[in-house]
Amino acid sequence: MTRDSLGVSARCIIVDPDGRILFQRGKRNGFYRLPGGKLEYYENLPLCLTREMLEETGIKVTVGRLYMVNENFYYWRGRLRHEIVFYFNCTIPAGTKLDPIEKHVKLEWRRPEEVLEKFRPRRVLEEIMRDLPRGLRCCRYIQTWGD
Repeated sequence: MTRDSLGVSARCIIVDPDGRILFQRGKRNGFYRLPGGKLEYYENLPLCLTREMLEETGIKVTVGRLYMVNENFYYWRGRLRHEIVFYFNCTIPAGTKLDPIEKHVKLEWRRPEEVLEKFRPRRVLEEIMRDLPRGLRCCRYIQTWGD
């Protein structure tokens, strides 16, 4: 594994009053993930989330407490990849329109169980679903392989 195969990202967990979560869906493969993106050099994680959300969606996000760190190993195009993803509780202004700026981004409010089969890495969403009724308060580390 080479150094360029390590990626660091930050992602938002945004929950509406009805318990739905804001998901980003890939237009090509149909898989779901939480909105956010890759960390740039000399950028902290909250700034990364703020920048990514503004660039891709035009949404001004307020970054809250860190919920989870996921270290994920997977194969992509025949190469082993290693990513570390930080998941933060975030909020957006009430009534925000979901009209992304970038064409590759599609946002949807969905119940977690509706997208579980098409969410990667699946274990991340399973942890969120387990904690959602009590509130996403704790910070934990999980490791996933192959998602």
